[in-house]
Amino acid sequence: MNLGGFDLSFPNILSGLFTGFLYGLLSIGLVLVYRASRFINFAHVAIGIFAASIFGAIVAKQGLPYWLMFPVGILAGALIAAGVEWGFVRRISDAPRVLGTVVTLGLAQFLIIFGLVVNQSNASGRLFLMASSWARRPSNPLLSPSFCSPHSFCSRCHCSFAARVTD
Repeated sequence: MNLGGFDLSFPNILSGLFTGFLYGLLSIGLVLVYRASRFINFAHVAIGIFAASIFGAIVAKQGLPYWLMFPVGILAGALIAAGVEWGFVRRISDAPRVLGTVVTLGLAQFLIIFGLVVNQSNASGRLFLMASSWARRPSNPLLSPSFCSPHSFCSRCHCSFAARVTD
């Protein structure tokens, strides 16, 4: 269904719901950390990105089962968060708030860069399509642009959802 130029198909609605759910969880986490420490922890999201990089590297490069390694990825994120709390946040808890903000900004940059070192396939900039590849899309309705995004990973049509459905 198309309403006002927006594609309101089921996959797009589902994707929007999951994206909104993740934004909600991230915002709740930021509020909880702020209420506990009285500064905004900008490393909050970077901790999750780094844990996801470790998880992705283990699953993709070592060939280990996804669902078996999923708890390991969650545990890695929890251990990294505990390390950030004990190594950085507690040391600057009595310092001015701006120092906590600056330290967590620096830590966020470090974790994101180190996450790219651990798992270089997380860099999506090289995955964006050229204009000519959009014109060569198959005519299969499952591979329509409503399923596609320019940063997904299918080698045939650059559509991760359709690759799971058709392969």
